[in-house]
Amino acid sequence: MTCPTLSILIPSHNRLNVIERVWASWMKQDGLIDVVLVNDGSSQDYAKLHNSIGEACAAQGIRFHLINLPARRGAPAARNRGILECLGEEILTVDDDIILADDLVRTCRLFRPSGKSVVTGPKVIYLRDGETTTQAIERTKPDASLPYMDMGRLLLTPWAGDGKAIRVPFITSIALWPRDLFQKGLRYFEGYEGNGFREETDPQVQAQMRYEASVYLIPASFCFHLPLALAYADGGGQRRHGILWYEYWAIRNNAVFWMRNRKFLEEQWNVCSLRSQMKFVWHRLHVRRLINLLKNNS
Repeated sequence: MTCPTLSILIPSHNRLNVIERVWASWMKQDGLIDVVLVNDGSSQDYAKLHNSIGEACAAQGIRFHLINLPARRGAPAARNRGILECLGEEILTVDDDIILADDLVRTCRLFRPSGKSVVTGPKVIYLRDGETTTQAIERTKPDASLPYMDMGRLLLTPWAGDGKAIRVPFITSIALWPRDLFQKGLRYFEGYEGNGFREETDPQVQAQMRYEASVYLIPASFCFHLPLALAYADGGGQRRHGILWYEYWAIRNNAVFWMRNRKFLEEQWNVCSLRSQMKFVWHRLHVRRLINLLKNNS
């Protein structure tokens, strides 16, 4: 049976050095026919990537499409622009600091309930300095006992999972989408500001609300976040303005998310909006947590 054709979509802003560390993993995904990289108003010269990614794609008969936005518009707008250029039957949305396991897409495709559009995604394991991906997988095995989704606060533990595919309200930004959802009109909401917290969650919930899609975690599938020291070495990424700035926008964007999706989440997932937001704020602003974050990032 022929596997579906695949597009990989990546938004990026001033992260050339980071992309150079991860892009080779894109090329190993089954069915890949095009890579769509959206330069979101960077000051760095992304045309340089044609010398590496472009040539590698050409050698494998893969289309490399670099879109340069004249001004920064944020990851949701960058993804919405890139969606228009994707040619594959499926679209894998990826962040620019993620290393994909060779079989990520193949493993995510193994689970396909019939009759509905299905969005699937892998575990995301955060690498430590000097750690190999094999070591990271071994280290996170004990985390299989953790719940993937904290339904009280609507937070997830991206590296958790007991090995079984489970239906969840949402997964991480690393998601394998059937392109037909976007052809029907699904888009990323561009109203999440600051750190963009919830910007990848929103379309996954909207896909369930509007198009009767389902979202599944496939914990047998892996990807790896670069060590934080590498991912944010040039001051880029979502934490570019520090911990307190990040937490402020997490709380604000979480409130926006609930305003947009409250009815569905309360009815379909039995989560109380007010109680969830109160627990979320308490968690984010707990003094001990903030002190630990500041220590770990000093």
